[in-house]
Amino acid sequence: MLSANAAIISIQLTTLFAWREEPVKQSDTVLVLTDKPALFGQLLSDIDKTGTYFPTASLLNKAMVTDLECCGIILDVKLVMTTSPKERDRLFSLAKGMPIVRARIDPEKKTPTLLDPLQCLNEQCEILQPAFRFEPRVKVRLEALWSMDSDPAMSETNEGVLLDISTNGSFLHTPHILPDEDYLHLRMLEIKKQRPVHCAVRWRRTDPGPGQFTGVGLKFIDLTDDQLAEIQSRFLKPIK
Repeated sequence: MLSANAAIISIQLTTLFAWREEPVKQSDTVLVLTDKPALFGQLLSDIDKTGTYFPTASLLNKAMVTDLECCGIILDVKLVMTTSPKERDRLFSLAKGMPIVRARIDPEKKTPTLLDPLQCLNEQCEILQPAFRFEPRVKVRLEALWSMDSDPAMSETNEGVLLDISTNGSFLHTPHILPDEDYLHLRMLEIKKQRPVHCAVRWRRTDPGPGQFTGVGLKFIDLTDDQLAEIQSRFLKPIK
């Protein structure tokens, strides 16, 4: 059983996309999934890092679609294993490309045991949106459908239009009332691979000014390689 759980929480660290032109700013903040933050303070201080702590994966997921900067993540294995599969999948998708250290809390010694080397937190990692983007947003007008987070099969859809796009997000304009949800499913009707894309809602515009539109800023969570390649080749500048 331990090996199965270990397999669930293992994430292969990936590097940033090769076509990133500007250097990534380094942050000293580590996002820590734990309900025992006091146990990690000295450990992070020893490597000149500071921690921002989240007691649940849901709260950590919400933080990772904001303007938050970090140099990596520490995950309490026990909390990851007791997280719902839905939130765990979101966590792994949002954390893709970021240095991750797994930790176990020793119940007797009440100290964290690290399962991965801390030095990976000194590597450069993704700085979360909107300041950091792999490519700038490009103005487009693409027909789309969207559904609520509880409808991944998109059986009940609403119409919308994407007014800008990048490799990791878009602005969705829709005449329909947007529910107060943190996630939705999006189908882009003008690309070849129309598989629904799970998206995080980063921000809402409900009272637009002159020249603006109502809608939501989206972060793509599970864009496929084929979809990414098509967006890159059709709408953004070629990879050098």
